[in-house]
Amino acid sequence: MIVNSIKDNPEVRTYQYNAYLEAILYNHLDYKEWLYSNYVQVVYLPEDQCNVSLDYEAPTIYGGCPLIEYQDFAIKDNKSLFLESINDNLQKGKYIYLFLDEYYVPERGSFGKCHFVHDILIYGMDKQSKTYLVIGYNSEFVFVKSQIDFEACYQGFVNNEDHIYMKAVTLKRDTYSMKEEVLKIMLEDYLYGRNSKEHLDLYIDMSTYCSPFFDCRKQLSSSFGVKVYDQYIKDVIECSKQNLEIDYRISYLLYEHHQLMRNRVLYLQDKGVIKKDLKLVQTADDIVRRTKQLVNISLKSLYVKEKKVLCERLIEILVILEKIDCKFISDIIHLWNH
Repeated sequence: MIVNSIKDNPEVRTYQYNAYLEAILYNHLDYKEWLYSNYVQVVYLPEDQCNVSLDYEAPTIYGGCPLIEYQDFAIKDNKSLFLESINDNLQKGKYIYLFLDEYYVPERGSFGKCHFVHDILIYGMDKQSKTYLVIGYNSEFVFVKSQIDFEACYQGFVNNEDHIYMKAVTLKRDTYSMKEEVLKIMLEDYLYGRNSKEHLDLYIDMSTYCSPFFDCRKQLSSSFGVKVYDQYIKDVIECSKQNLEIDYRISYLLYEHHQLMRNRVLYLQDKGVIKKDLKLVQTADDIVRRTKQLVNISLKSLYVKEKKVLCERLIEILVILEKIDCKFISDIIHLWNH
């Protein structure tokens, strides 16, 4: 049995390519220094071209993290080579990131029903039972550990025509320290809705830049920081007009972002970077509470036929949230300066 340590409840998990990176980095001694130095800026994207509408300006499992060594390799239609490559890398303490047709992946919503290609992370294996240990969202939308046998994994891979590559991911042991002035710039970028692509090297380690993933986003990003509220409101208005479901992932990422910002404030206070201020933490709690309401309303839209009332409530909360959030970030920067 080979089990490479993995965190099963990452703080950043709206999208698996973010969750997998944090789940691995959790094992690093400077994990918290890295975590609270990232996921500050958010970016609005055209969903029809990037598959997501809202995301972080941050490293992912694809690349951009200085504490990770990334290695891509291609495997053709050869089961022995496929299994040997995965097993050898796992034995070296590496993690395997790849795409499988979830028709072959147990505990996934598409298992045995339909063909749907999605990413997955392998963190270990049991040679005796010939199974891989994997992690990801199950059919109940819960981020969990599970297993897949060697044969099913191979079938899921070869039946996925769009992705023939796998990525071996290694956790480096280099030290990492929070760059406080850089973090302050990130907060200002968020507050003023500045285009963070203009100094992308503050957010992403360019030596491990992944062109296929980041280039599309670099060209198509439309809104940044607190300005994403306005873009989200526009999308909700459109949902109301056409009586469409609201993309709950946007609300959930906002909730996740605000929860992380609250924890970041506590971390910065403990480090003495900013002064301790109870009101600041209370405001953070209020923002998290309001954003949780967004999540609940968005999820409700999946089951309610008439969306108009829900959309109106969503917009009402977003307008209030934007004002509170701007004041909150301004207060953090003010305490930083004093």
